[in-house]
Amino acid sequence: VAEYRAALDLLWSRPGAAARQAFLVGHDYGAMYGILTAAADERVRGLVLMAPVSQFWKWNRILRPIRDKDNMKRYQALLSPYDPVSLIGELNIPILFQYAKRDQYVEEKDAVALYDAAEQAKKTLVWYGGSHALNRHEPATLDREQWIQNLIAEWESDTIR
Repeated sequence: VAEYRAALDLLWSRPGAAARQAFLVGHDYGAMYGILTAAADERVRGLVLMAPVSQFWKWNRILRPIRDKDNMKRYQALLSPYDPVSLIGELNIPILFQYAKRDQYVEEKDAVALYDAAEQAKKTLVWYGGSHALNRHEPATLDREQWIQNLIAEWESDTIR
């Protein structure tokens, strides 16, 4: 999160930075950290989240399983304050959720739980064919670009009025 915020600092230092149009686009862990960054930094005005899970321990369960049940419970308890599902409800910004129907890592019910937890946000959920690699999936890429352009146009028309 500190590195994401440092990237925002760099963007804001650039001449002509349009602060009101800063979006964070993340895939997998990047999407999960994007949620944490948006919760910590109001400069994030919109999120595109590709294939995040609701809780950090779920990724580690897949990638580096903790076999001891007591250790797993401690691990879950330590991470729970930082779980995306715990923080996304605080966000009142536009969010595009992108998931793949055949994702080998993200269960549909977990994706829906994270989407549902974003109760204050202006949110959109889109499902795609294919697998986890939505960052390389052309229809998802086109949708991301269009979604961002639509928000920018909406914001610009609100400014003009």
